[in-house]
Amino acid sequence: MIIFQWLMIWGFGIASGTSKREVFSYLNPRPEEVRLFVDQTYVFVRCSNQENATTLKNKYHGKGCWGKQTLYVGFVEKPEG
Repeated sequence: MIIFQWLMIWGFGIASGTSKREVFSYLNPRPEEVRLFVDQTYVFVRCSNQENATTLKNKYHGKGCWGKQTLYVGFVEKPEG
């Protein structure tokens, strides 16, 4: 059985002007880890457990963020990089 603790969130990222601190402060429940990449508009976040990851996906997928962009959230087995 695969436990999905990692999410990829499109709409956050260095290219869209989002800092790691902003990602941590915006998401609730707070992820354990955030990975940003140069010139990208997505981040990887690792949650403490699958339940928190599912909560984040359900809470933020397809929702607007700061009145700017829409976030798209999906599970990943293992982030690249």
